[in-house]
Amino acid sequence: MKRESGLTLIDSVVVLIVLSLAISLAAAGLDFNQVGDVQLRSAKNQRDIIQSMTTYASGNNNRFPGVMKSGEEIDISASGVFQILLNENHITGEQAINPMEDIEPWQKDQKVTTEHISYAILDIHIPEGRNNRLREWRPSSVPLAVVLSDRNTGTEDGYASVYTPFTGQEKWAGDAGRSDGHVSFEISPVVTVTKYGSAASNDDDHLFESNGDSDALMTFFKDEDGKEKPIAARPVPQVDDNQSE
Repeated sequence: MKRESGLTLIDSVVVLIVLSLAISLAAAGLDFNQVGDVQLRSAKNQRDIIQSMTTYASGNNNRFPGVMKSGEEIDISASGVFQILLNENHITGEQAINPMEDIEPWQKDQKVTTEHISYAILDIHIPEGRNNRLREWRPSSVPLAVVLSDRNTGTEDGYASVYTPFTGQEKWAGDAGRSDGHVSFEISPVVTVTKYGSAASNDDDHLFESNGDSDALMTFFKDEDGKEKPIAARPVPQVDDNQSE
């Protein structure tokens, strides 16, 4: 039988995904040819990380790394969560790094620090009686909780990412991974429709600012007082003039 010509449903979906990515990068001021492939690899890293967290959760009372089966916290900092994933071979050192960054991957038996990772995680260290984010620290079929993202490389008063040196704008742009493993490229730190725990859903939720435990707050390192911070512990990667053109 002669095969009919034309796009199949799967072909059409692939085309739409590629076009959507190209439009998102263009809207952010990024050169698709320059960083598109790197961004795709980083998005795959994030999907692999969330999948590894899901695998871990299957043997941990449906809880992501950093929290015991009983719900007690172990170490829910970014470095603490990645330490568990790396020690137990759920991911490789390379998967913890955005390919845009030229940093040394973690090696076996090393203590994980922010020098080994590129990605921020959801802050789930909530005062007693407030645990909306903690409730979302688990696999979910409803992709409304952002649990992993490219970190904020800016200051407390400004937002940037590893992609910012390649843009014409001083703002954050990057990937946000949700609890079902879905990863989307965002051109702003303000994402649409998130939901944490029993709280109402959020429209226009800022990934690096929070008014409580019912919205997103992506953190990267602990300060001297042990408080999780959304800003970077190391500076924005640099790019020469030829690369930024």
